[in-house]
Amino acid sequence: MRAVGVEARRAASALALTSAAQRTEGLRAMAAGVRREVDAILAANAEDVAAGRGAGLSPPMLDRLALT
Repeated sequence: MRAVGVEARRAASALALTSAAQRTEGLRAMAAGVRREVDAILAANAEDVAAGRGAGLSPPMLDRLALT
């Protein structure tokens, strides 16, 4: 987790140097990627929910896990 935090701080520093237009373009590219991969994302999430159910997660936790 420490490494993730270090990388997040580095990314935040780099992001602070970008223009609003660059940030907007980045967000649009990420949104396009999510739309392009929506079927795979939802299938993987269904597997996660099933695994959580099998592991005995409570209904509220399963609800938080599920993408809708």
